[in-house]
Amino acid sequence: MNFTYELPVGQGHMFGTNMGRVPNAFLGGWQVNGSFTKRSGFPSDISGPGYSTTQYCRCALRPNLKPGGNINPVIGELDHWFDESQFTVVPAGYFGNVGKNTLSGPGLAKFDFSVFKTAPVGEGKNLQFRAEVFNLANHPIFGGPGTSVFDTTGLLTANPGRITRTVSPSRQIQLALKFEF
Repeated sequence: MNFTYELPVGQGHMFGTNMGRVPNAFLGGWQVNGSFTKRSGFPSDISGPGYSTTQYCRCALRPNLKPGGNINPVIGELDHWFDESQFTVVPAGYFGNVGKNTLSGPGLAKFDFSVFKTAPVGEGKNLQFRAEVFNLANHPIFGGPGTSVFDTTGLLTANPGRITRTVSPSRQIQLALKFEF
């Protein structure tokens, strides 16, 4: 969702139509803008050792789902995003039965906000001040979890489901002057 709103203050607007030149220079010509992004997490594959052959196909190695197990066992903690106990090692000579993209990663919520002030400096010329804040709430946006459940020997990996990175920077503030002619 995006929005742009020019504040109705200053000469030629609803409020301050008869405002003098100096007050109009400070109070008129302001604009606020925003962009809100929200989405669910991206799907990803659970991986683990299984029957592998490059001679016949290039198949992703996946474990088996435990009988009656949850195909999307999200716990939602950074150190333990999913429940690895829902999966079992694939017997030698078989493909794993866990489907592609069965795990949901962390979602995203981000709000960017800006304030612009445009001031005329001559005929057909403007000076614009911009204050922009990206990720205003300073909410971390996490990357996907580690999806390997078992190592090549069939043992549980050290940290299955651990999230170790962010995919977007923390809050950033940017100030600028723009000359339009």
